[in-house]
Amino acid sequence: MDYQFADRLEKFDSGIFALLDEKKKELMAKGKKIYNLSIGTPDFSPEPHVMKAVSEAALDPENYKYSITELPELIEAMKNHYYTRFGVSLDEAEIMAVYGSQEGIAHIGLPLINPGDKVLVPNPGYQIFGIGPFLCEAELVPYPLYESNHFLPDLEAIPDEISEAAKFMEYISAFDVIGPNMIGPSSSHTAGAVSMALMARKMFNKTITKVTFTLYGSFAKTYRGHGTDRALLGGTLGFQTDDLRIRDAFAIAEQEGLDYTYRIDGKTEVKHPNTADILLESADGDQLLVRGESLGGGKIRIARIDHIEVDFTGEYSTLIIRHQDKTGMVVHIAKCLADHNVNIAFMRLFREEKGGTAFMVVESDETIPTELVREMESIENVEDIMLIQL
Repeated sequence: MDYQFADRLEKFDSGIFALLDEKKKELMAKGKKIYNLSIGTPDFSPEPHVMKAVSEAALDPENYKYSITELPELIEAMKNHYYTRFGVSLDEAEIMAVYGSQEGIAHIGLPLINPGDKVLVPNPGYQIFGIGPFLCEAELVPYPLYESNHFLPDLEAIPDEISEAAKFMEYISAFDVIGPNMIGPSSSHTAGAVSMALMARKMFNKTITKVTFTLYGSFAKTYRGHGTDRALLGGTLGFQTDDLRIRDAFAIAEQEGLDYTYRIDGKTEVKHPNTADILLESADGDQLLVRGESLGGGKIRIARIDHIEVDFTGEYSTLIIRHQDKTGMVVHIAKCLADHNVNIAFMRLFREEKGGTAFMVVESDETIPTELVREMESIENVEDIMLIQL
């Protein structure tokens, strides 16, 4: 039957992954060996407790009924995450579960976009960023992501008439698409591990003579096979994720006189399976304990400093101020930042107990002046300041 499809279908190209799959089949038919780097399907099994939970859930008849709304526990977890990470309070009506990120991106425009509305779309970016608004008959306005700007949007380069008229803006980091530039087999178990340890090193203002790594979850099970041990040590030595010296981290540590130990904790329950505690020590006995989590794609989260729960990623220039929990500390710190024209992206407070030790974490999307640190050190009740530049 000669069926006439809608004209809008003529605007769509084949999906990139479908094209790659066809190319793979063509090369395989010619006897070529293929290393598939397209979609990024995991090549290792999930954690046993995850497979066990899924199996048990599949045997429960109650789980085969229609689900009208999300579970209250899921809603509460999402609200807590947004508040602790971004300082944003979400209402239950602002949260909705979707079957996948692309489905959500494709359909978010339906309740937001009218025909003719402008939508800012990143280049490079996933095809779905343009497909969703296109189905809503929006006008797509591409904006570039350049390496010189760390693949971040240059908001000042977008004309005022465009930014003011745009209904919304879509964005994804190029590193979320291609992954980090790295040495090792896994962005979670090697690149993330390097970044966690390198972050801890930047936070310790003394020469490191000894480091103790405590590994939890999947780190504890696969740290040798996936190179997590070398990665953590390489980060402690100051290596970046793509530094070839990571392969020789053990020998280099011995040459530099760095004493290192790995401890395996397979019993303690942690929030994220890729978790490690990094205890740094100097020759005069000073110590810093940092807990890091490798989130995937080379991204990390610092979750604890010296037994106090914190939350930051190192994706911004970051000030970590250890101080006594006293009235007026936020005012003093905020005044210093304003005096030096530092634009605050995020600012959060963490404390162990009222009146005890606290941490103030300030993240900025620009370089933080070093003279600001010296000025803050003179503020009463400030005990230590760590500066990590973007």
